[in-house]
Amino acid sequence: MVHSFESSDEKGRPFLCKFWNHLPAYGETAIIDGSWYTRVSHDKITKLISKEEYKNSFQLILNFEKLLTNDNYMIQKYFLHIPSHEQKSRLKKAKESGKKWLVSDGDWEQFEKYDTYLEYFENYLNKTNHEAAPWHVISATDKSFARFTIMDTIITNLEKKLGVDSAKILSLLKEEAGVS
Repeated sequence: MVHSFESSDEKGRPFLCKFWNHLPAYGETAIIDGSWYTRVSHDKITKLISKEEYKNSFQLILNFEKLLTNDNYMIQKYFLHIPSHEQKSRLKKAKESGKKWLVSDGDWEQFEKYDTYLEYFENYLNKTNHEAAPWHVISATDKSFARFTIMDTIITNLEKKLGVDSAKILSLLKEEAGVS
């Protein structure tokens, strides 16, 4: 689902403004579902931006991410890949089980253009994967696997960034508490 962060005072401003205004303060964490990448692909597919604006968006995004990582923000990007047949099954299941609030008409419209969206996503994954903010492509067919993989990746990346070993810390805490 595409989420809109746009408020009335953000209209007519650069598209990244709406994301800038929602960044967490230093030491805080935010999870953005439907990021600047979704906006670029959705707007191109629905013809809200030109080919030139689409092309330029990638450089703007790379500059934005570089600015944030240079300022000590940690960016972890996840692409949860759900095959077309699985996505269709989930959409139908949500509708049939009375969870219509989980699925909008926009979700079905995007599903109808699954191959087009996938092509755009692959394009931006290739153009915006960089060391400071790499992409993690996760198979999301199995929800438990996807959740575990994401949590494991987050922990591993935080340990690396902060220079800590959480397993060692937990072991010391257990020892100190007398827990085996």
